[in-house]
Amino acid sequence: MRQINPLYISLLFFVVLLIVFIKLNGAKAEHNEVKNDLIKTEMMAKRMVALKRNWGEDKGRERALERMLKASLLRDAALVKKREGKMITVTSRKVDAKALEFLINKLFNGTFAIKTLQLKRLDDEYASLRMEIEL
Repeated sequence: MRQINPLYISLLFFVVLLIVFIKLNGAKAEHNEVKNDLIKTEMMAKRMVALKRNWGEDKGRERALERMLKASLLRDAALVKKREGKMITVTSRKVDAKALEFLINKLFNGTFAIKTLQLKRLDDEYASLRMEIEL
């Protein structure tokens, strides 16, 4: 019976080892790519949850608007709030500049979808206001 040359066995072992090493590197690269995709997906999911928390609750936004309109700075403005379906209309015939600045800052910093905002200057200190907010 003939024996197999040990050089052939070592060459075969080296070739198998080389193939396994190449496959392992490919698997590592694929694993890193999948891991990066997972991290991006988790970040996107966290953003989606935060957006849903902020924009998902109509009642929460309506309560926040109620609290804002009841602020002590806005009491003299005589703001009238009227709800029509998914729209809230806020009107005032005479708002002073300080109260108007407060209201606009709170609205723009909050999670309110302002559809229309009409301001009309009455004199140096007062303006009339009409805005529609969609829930």
